[in-house]
Amino acid sequence: MLFWHFRAPLLSALSEVFPSLNYVYLTNNEALVNDYKTAEVKQVDWQLLIPPEQRAIIEKYQVPTAMNLAENILLSMNASTDEAYRDAMFSTDIVQDWIGQTGSISGFLVPLEVGDEQMLYSFFLVPYFGACTHYPPPPPNQMIYVRLDEPFKIPNLNQAYTVTGRFKSGLYEDVLGTSAYQMTLMSMQNFEGQPDDFREH
Repeated sequence: MLFWHFRAPLLSALSEVFPSLNYVYLTNNEALVNDYKTAEVKQVDWQLLIPPEQRAIIEKYQVPTAMNLAENILLSMNASTDEAYRDAMFSTDIVQDWIGQTGSISGFLVPLEVGDEQMLYSFFLVPYFGACTHYPPPPPNQMIYVRLDEPFKIPNLNQAYTVTGRFKSGLYEDVLGTSAYQMTLMSMQNFEGQPDDFREH
């Protein structure tokens, strides 16, 4: 576990916002800390970042567990010829209501900018392990670009994390993928709970 060293006044301010400082990352931006004192932090599931009409199209092709092999193949064939489904899987459309909101969302880190001694400067947050590396990237509206106020050593990438911050709009393109959301990061901690399994890779 990594801990930042804070100046005493800021440490006190963070203690007011967060009852526990057992975090992997906490911003040292005093203005941002003050903003979060009055913010309503919303718990965000990944599917809520997809516009409802596109979410309905994707759900249509989610594979039910009771489906046999032949039914699974037929569903995959139908999905491959459905232009609306293909568009949804590459969509940069976002839910505007989230922009400017403060939220907590859990996922896995994909490092982007890495400096000396494995210091992390920016990353994608994605909904499932291996996205962009072992598996194709999720749709852009299922990826969040996060740039850190200050770098910190790359944590365990096999671990899921819960990040809290303010959502922003704006595409960020990288060879590993494209994100339609960005986030001003406040904190990051180890994820505890059940995974969001809406999106199958």
